[in-house]
Amino acid sequence: MLKVQSEIHNLLIDISRNSGKNADIIHEKQTDMNLSFFRILEYIDTHSSEPLEIKNLANMCHMSYSNFAKLFRANYGRSCKEYINYIRLNKAQDMLINSDFDLNYIALETGFFDCSHFIRTYKKWKGITPKQERIKIIKQNNPNHNCL
Repeated sequence: MLKVQSEIHNLLIDISRNSGKNADIIHEKQTDMNLSFFRILEYIDTHSSEPLEIKNLANMCHMSYSNFAKLFRANYGRSCKEYINYIRLNKAQDMLINSDFDLNYIALETGFFDCSHFIRTYKKWKGITPKQERIKIIKQNNPNHNCL
């Protein structure tokens, strides 16, 4: 009976040791994944004016497209495509507010296909067109200014 108890005890020790190793491996993989996603976010931010394909971003993380898409949404609450558009729209809004550049220039500088794509996407995001946003900002900053 003591021999059986001893073997059970040794088996439990082995199981607990191995489960600790698995936890370390899982933690290490999560850390690597978080680092990969951090690098991807930096890459998106610095290359948002260029065409970005999710498939290529997934390859940069050494992941399949579907796994990358699933993990990105789980970590950031939105798809990678939505995140890219969010970054582009914020940069475009900054340019609208802080520059006199025309909409065509802003669209191309922030990575949109063309001006009409930019206007549609911006209106969907903010509920107003970029031109309306610019007029609104001008009126807020100078109530006596006649924009029309």
